[in-house]
This record gives sequence, structure tokens and C-alpha cells, in this order.
Amino acid sequence: MLEETHLDGKTEKEAIKPDVLKCFWDAIETGEYVSPSNEEIERIADEAYYNGPTLAPLSAEDAKSMRKSVLKEIKYTTNREILKELAIGDIGFLPQLSERSVAALVEKGSQNIEVLLENGSRKFIQFHPSDDKGHAFMRWGNHAFGLDNSNFLIFSGMFNKSFSREEKKEMESFLIRVGGTPHLTRQQKKDVCSNLSVWENARCYESNYEGSVQRYGYRNLCGENDYGYTEGGFLELITEVKKRTGKSEICMLDVGGGIGTACWQAEQLDRNLHATNLTFNVEPAMYPVETVLCSAEAMPAFFKEKYDFIVSNYTSRYLNRPDLMLENCLRALSVGGEGNLAIETSGLMANENENYASQLYKEYRRLKELQGKGYIQLEVNGEVLEYEPTEKNYFPSAFVKIIKLKSLED
Repeated sequence: MLEETHLDGKTEKEAIKPDVLKCFWDAIETGEYVSPSNEEIERIADEAYYNGPTLAPLSAEDAKSMRKSVLKEIKYTTNREILKELAIGDIGFLPQLSERSVAALVEKGSQNIEVLLENGSRKFIQFHPSDDKGHAFMRWGNHAFGLDNSNFLIFSGMFNKSFSREEKKEMESFLIRVGGTPHLTRQQKKDVCSNLSVWENARCYESNYEGSVQRYGYRNLCGENDYGYTEGGFLELITEVKKRTGKSEICMLDVGGGIGTACWQAEQLDRNLHATNLTFNVEPAMYPVETVLCSAEAMPAFFKEKYDFIVSNYTSRYLNRPDLMLENCLRALSVGGEGNLAIETSGLMANENENYASQLYKEYRRLKELQGKGYIQLEVNGEVLEYEPTEKNYFPSAFVKIIKLKSLED
């Protein structure tokens, strides 16, 4: 069974901190955020991201486009406003509240609760029991903050930007009362931002922003709104893969795995499974699994027939060439291996490639031919195998299941 922490008791393990975010960690120490120069971004791309031979051949134009995407991603990541604010701003922090604590805070419904202020006086603060998502809310004037025993709350810059002096004191007092910290020290910031449990669940509140500190798309392995597996169903699938490959220990690849959530969870469910997280994105805290920073369109050549199970959860919607991702996954599968690939084509990237539809059409025709020749077993929902493109930038989405029956070189 997966534990809620997802870390199997290793919450103290130091987070992976790729060189991509060196500017962030340096800023916490110095109090000054210095974004990398173009030359430094080039160096980071050379040292942190994969740049070697690829599985599916790339044209000179494709290789140039991939490099441009890597540089753009590094520039975006190292200039995220939320990271700058966390590094150099005045940050307050509220750890996860237990269910009992939340219940105690909201049991009076929308009535006021009493808070002891630093000067010895008492202040009544209004709480609302929940919104339609089941969160409890704390409110000071126009400021509303979600209270949830599954979230950490980070208050960024609000002490300086939008709180009155009285509200500031009230907030500081409240944070102290419930075990929070009004003003994180440099070391506390490092601890909070490198703590994977915090980074996965934290909500950040600024004067004009409220949302997750993470970026998008970091889903769990199991869950209807995540990768869609159940624990039992996933283990049954892996058992079948082991039988087909004749292996007792297998390798899994998550294409576009973000911070490595699904990879870590898969390894906890089956200790004879080794997972690799292929991702384009870097966060201050990432799961301690094998991680390859690389585009799904330019997988390393050494991935050839290495992976017994490959999964991808809608990563393709962020790709300019999802056909290359499909081809790479096909080549990376071992004989007997299985790929479960959600090929989502509704992303904005489709509009940037005038050959988007024709390239996917060609790749699906290739898969169909390989099935006919006995190289793969192919299951595809929807109409993609028979679809004839009528627009340059549109091709239907599909869920693709591939089982490799024999090597493509046979």
C-alpha cells in the first residue's frame, strides 16, 4: 500500500537540486536573485539536459527546434516570479494542520474564533467552514486563505504589500498559535523549499496570486483523475509484463513524469521495478528516482529496448512533434514490454507545426503496418488508425497501448 507521504519514511532525504535552479538556492543565501545570462543558460542546457544521439533520428531543423525549446524552458524556469519571491521575499509559513486541528478551527462554522495577539489582547477572526471544493477558509477583511489538512500554506510578500499593520500582527499571531512561522530564516526557507512533502502540497498566497507552488501536470500513479491505475490493477499489469519479458526485475519509463511522483510510487509498489523519470521540467524538490532531463521528442539512443513498461500521461499536448514521442516509445520498449500512452493533441503546440497532422498520420500508419507484420500488438481507442487529416494542425487524441512482440531489427 502507498503511504500518504509517498516517501516511505524518507521525508528527510535531501531533494534533488539540479544545477538548473542554482540561482534560486544562491538567492536564498545572498538575498539577491540573479537570473542566469544567455551564456549561462547555454551552459546549463549543455550540462543538465541530454544532448547526445537520439533514438528516433532528428533532422537538423528538428534538432535546432529542440535546442531552442530547452533554452526557453530553462529561461522560464529560472525566472518564475514565485521562485524569486520565495527566495528573497518575507515569507510566512503554515504547516499542514491535522484533521483534529482543522475541525477545531472550523467547528464554529462562520462564527468568529478568538486569537491571542502578541500584546496580550485578543482578536476574533472569522472562519467559513468550506467552499465547494471542501476547503475551510480563514478571512481577514478582503483576504481569504484556504485551510486544509492536505495543504501547507505559504504567505509570500503579503506582509509588505497588502496587509495593514494591524492585519500583519494578527497574521503573525495566528501563525504562531497554530505552529507556523511568520518570517522564515534562510535556513528555514531552504528546508521548506527542499522538502518534497511541502513542495507537492503547498499553496502560495500573494497580494495578487493564489495557487500551487508547483507547475502543472504532476499526477499520482493511482487515481481516477491521475494516471488512472488502481494499486491492484497496476501490480497485475506489471506481473503480466514480467511474464512476457521473462524478467523478475523490470524497468519502467514515465515520459513527462514531472517531479517523479508516479515513478516513486511505482517503485514503492514493486521493489523489483526500477523507474526512470524523463522530464523537461525542474522544481526545487523532486523525487529521488533516476531522472533524465530531456524532451520526449529526443530520447537518448541508449534507451533502445531498455524499458519493459512505458507510461505517458498527456505529455504529448505540450509537444511540437508527438509523432516523435510515439516513435521513441516504440523503440524504447523491450520485447514483451508494454506502453500505455495517452496521446493528447489539443495543446497549443499543434498550431506551431504546419506538418502536425501529417506527421501523426504517418506514425499511426507505421504502427498499423508493424501490427500487420507481427512486430507489435496494438490497441487504439477512437478513430486515429483510420483518420484522414483534413486540417494541418488537427489530429484526434487517443489512448495507445503497444506490446512489442519482436525486435524491430528482426
